[in-house]
Amino acid sequence: PPVVPPPPETRPAPPTAPPVPFVYLGQQDPKAAKPQVFLGNGDQLLIVSPGDVIDGQYRVDLVTESNVMLTYLPLNQPQMVPIPVEGK
Repeated sequence: PPVVPPPPETRPAPPTAPPVPFVYLGQQDPKAAKPQVFLGNGDQLLIVSPGDVIDGQYRVDLVTESNVMLTYLPLNQPQMVPIPVEGK
C-alpha cells in the first residue's frame, strides 16, 4: 500500500492583542515632563500619563508627537494610539 505522509503539524497562531479601544482626543502641555493625554473609550474620557495603567489591561508607556505608545499587559504586546496631525 502507498505510504501516506503524516499531516503537517498545525500550530495555533500566537494570541494577539485586541484592537486598541481608545481614540486620541487631545493633550495638555505636551512638552511637560509628564504630559497628560485625553483618550476616549466609548463615552468614557480618560486622562492618562506615561506610567498609568488603564483598566488593568493597558499601560501608557510613552507619548510622542505622533503616537501614544501602550502595552497590552495580558500579552505584553506593544500597541499605539495615533495622534492626528493638526491642520490636515
